Amino acid sequence: MTVARGERFELCLSRDCGSLDPAVKERFDHEWDCPECDGSLRVIRRGGLLAGCENYPDCETGYVIPDGIVSGECDCGLPRFETPRGTRCLDSACERDR
Repeated sequence: MTVARGERFELCLSRDCGSLDPAVKERFDHEWDCPECDGSLRVIRRGGLLAGCENYPDCETGYVIPDGIVSGECDCGLPRFETPRGTRCLDSACERDR
């Protein structure tokens, strides 16, 4: 089975196979800069996949990583995703890319 969450990954559906999370973390951990401080965004798992600032708790910047494919960069500097509902910035409140 192929799953897309920013990038295509091949995965196994057997319970004997590992989780997709380590592959996503390996590919996207520290990939993007935090727009609020000099840190980078870490991929963390908290009920879903999140991109949160490595300088937490000093910087509380965090975003839910949407289901979709990274399709470029938003004007704000964060990644743009093609999702089933259309194009959106990692920062869902960003107005610059609409």
